Amino acid sequence: MFRIICILCATAVAGSAATNGPAVCFTFDDDPCADSSRNGFAATASGVDFNPGEAGVDIEWFLPACAVARAGRPVTLIARIANPHDAKRDCTAAVFLPSSVAVAGASLIAIPALPARGAANLSWTVQSESAQEVEAILVVRGGGLSEITRSCTIRFTEPVRVQKAAYVPEPNPAKSDVLIGSLNCP
Repeated sequence: MFRIICILCATAVAGSAATNGPAVCFTFDDDPCADSSRNGFAATASGVDFNPGEAGVDIEWFLPACAVARAGRPVTLIARIANPHDAKRDCTAAVFLPSSVAVAGASLIAIPALPARGAANLSWTVQSESAQEVEAILVVRGGGLSEITRSCTIRFTEPVRVQKAAYVPEPNPAKSDVLIGSLNCP
């Protein structure tokens, strides 16, 4: 599985960067069993609006930090919250997941005094004990401001099962006229 993020940005005008272009995130899964109608490639796209809303802050991105999420192993969700205004903003960010997925630590993160024209990188560690596909929802609220939300899909795959072999055969070098050696230079 691999992810391609395409961001269309506007040019800087009079020294201030305008970000009024959309961003699109494509996720491709090369599992041939995922969707046979697409020749083994399943793709999902999600659009992100970079225009600041009434909340006064933007969620620039919200996604899993790794390409493969395994059941039984922790996965980090990352987000970037930006303040495109000239004044500081106080806000909180919370991630909501189904009850079958556990969040390590607090799901609510307070962002006191998000700097003017600044950004904050946030992360949450989540874990699922079973293979499943879940939707994570990020909600950002500020004092007296409306809330903005983004969502991302996490596909937890089957856990890797390590099995001990009942019998490990003794090494048996192949008969050959070629002399193979090793050299160790510490």
